[in-house]
Amino acid sequence: FNDFTVQQCKKAGYQLVFTTEPVLVSAGKNGFVVGRVPADPWDWRTEFYLKVSGAYCWQPFAQVVMRNVRALFITK
Repeated sequence: FNDFTVQQCKKAGYQLVFTTEPVLVSAGKNGFVVGRVPADPWDWRTEFYLKVSGAYCWQPFAQVVMRNVRALFITK
């Protein structure tokens, strides 16, 4: 998603939108964009607790780093 998509959602009357990126609610854009983390039935209790507590909110940053590292090695 990007800022244009967020603006279009606001314009359409949405009060809240969810992404597939694991970010904390308070880290969202003015509380409008909320991230989420998938919780699966086979998750261990500890893993589920960590997900609910926001322990996975570092993942978007790691994804950006990995994309940048890959870009260094990919030649066009």
